[in-house]
Amino acid sequence: MKKKVYKKVAPKLRFFTKKKKATSAQKNKKTLEFPNILRTFTEKHFFALVISLFLLTAVIFSGFNLYKSNSQKQEVDKERWEIIKEVTFWKSVVAKYSDYRDAYFQLAILHYRLGDFVSSKFYLEKTLDIDPNFEKGRELEKILKSKY
Repeated sequence: MKKKVYKKVAPKLRFFTKKKKATSAQKNKKTLEFPNILRTFTEKHFFALVISLFLLTAVIFSGFNLYKSNSQKQEVDKERWEIIKEVTFWKSVVAKYSDYRDAYFQLAILHYRLGDFVSSKFYLEKTLDIDPNFEKGRELEKILKSKY
């Protein structure tokens, strides 16, 4: 019976024995260990983390650029709408006063700003038919010849 009791008590006695002191090699290992935060990320997880952060920043920057380009488009559309309003106004002036040189010239400038060079050239020719010595008309004619 004593043997059975000894077997039960023996594992408990090991608990109270002195621990061995660490050797200098084991101490060096402890000083060379990496911080705990780097041990939680393996290379595979670190690579996935870097890729996901890169994608997140790409999405944020593209969203910002999309917002910026959308606001610029709205400004351009607003300016274009204002030019179209002015064109309709000057066309009504030309309908009332067909010999009004400045109305034709304004129409030529507005169509030039819209990028419609054919209409701009047409209204500029009407302007120069009314007043061939119109200096600003000649300047616009030079610009149109270089563009179109």
